[in-house]
Amino acid sequence: EGYVDVHDDLKREVAFYDNAMEAVRMARSHCENAGIPFTRPEDFFAEMIKTDDHMAKIKDRLIFETKKIDAVERRKSNKEQTVMAKERAAHRIAEK
Repeated sequence: EGYVDVHDDLKREVAFYDNAMEAVRMARSHCENAGIPFTRPEDFFAEMIKTDDHMAKIKDRLIFETKKIDAVERRKSNKEQTVMAKERAAHRIAEK
């Protein structure tokens, strides 16, 4: 595998992810071979770091951002359709 351009954020993050996943696969294999348990019991409940209220705010913010992006895309699509309709109308008039 070659080197990753450090200025390319996406490729750099993918390289970090790939390295982490490979390390996890290796660690899991070593744990299995040594008989070390690495999974939690089904009835294990960990304390959450963030409260439910905080997570609800985050979810609301994500939903708001998604709706905002959708609205922008819808406006852009409507504008493109309007421009195309005007071009078709101008083309029809020019043919006459």
